Amino acid sequence: MKFAYNSNGWQGTPIDIAIDRLARLGYEAIEIAPLRDQLGPESWTSAEASRLSHVVADAGMTICNLHAGSRGLIADEHALMAIAPASRAARIDLIQRAIDFAAALGTDLVCITSGPLPLASSIGDAWSRRVDGLEVCAEYARPRGIRIALEPEPELFIKSVFEFLELRRRLGDWVEIGLNLDIGHSQCLFEDIPAVIHELAPLIWHVHVEDIAARVHRHLIPGQGQVDFHGIGRALAETGYCGAVSVELMDHCAEAEAVARHSLAVMRSWRRSIAA
Repeated sequence: MKFAYNSNGWQGTPIDIAIDRLARLGYEAIEIAPLRDQLGPESWTSAEASRLSHVVADAGMTICNLHAGSRGLIADEHALMAIAPASRAARIDLIQRAIDFAAALGTDLVCITSGPLPLASSIGDAWSRRVDGLEVCAEYARPRGIRIALEPEPELFIKSVFEFLELRRRLGDWVEIGLNLDIGHSQCLFEDIPAVIHELAPLIWHVHVEDIAARVHRHLIPGQGQVDFHGIGRALAETGYCGAVSVELMDHCAEAEAVARHSLAVMRSWRRSIAA
């Protein structure tokens, strides 16, 4: 597995500087999570993708995915479940643009979240709109060689692995969608993370890492909570996971470099303990 860092942990820092510092620390990959103040949608051009991919390659890293689930990228946060057709169309357009940008960056993976349930929507209607919208996005992604992974998240409509599996059931076999497994989110929801890894190994296309204390959804630096990193790492090793394990610490941007250095040291120790 490769150790990566999510760029949302470097808010306020120019992306080129974040890439350089992560490479110097020893990270093997970067997860690009566009934000309004850092690679907002207006910058998703082929020219910027070409430039950025060269910056990453020159630093000796790869781009493990484009995470297009950041909040604030468009006005309506209800994503594909919005009641207004214009809002749904805007989100579909954003995901399609992210797919094109990812392809130009040279990564084959786009990660998204479900967004929250619209207040005036029934659950049944929300499911229907989400499935319909994802079908459109998957049909757009397939000929471009892009995979889509969904990240369950507490407080959002699809918050658990169980609901992710329900989404796959509703989509049917023709729509291939993977799982972005955020171990902190699973920790919050009392999921048996090693068991999830063993059961869903072929569907796990990306992994987010952070620590969690007292099941509260607040991303902590590895080592500050109760996540069983050894057991999770063992399960990933046993199932042959070879994707990226990406640190996601968006609440620690003021000390981004120190936090990234510490997190990498913890993960390297974690990898050594697994191999022992």
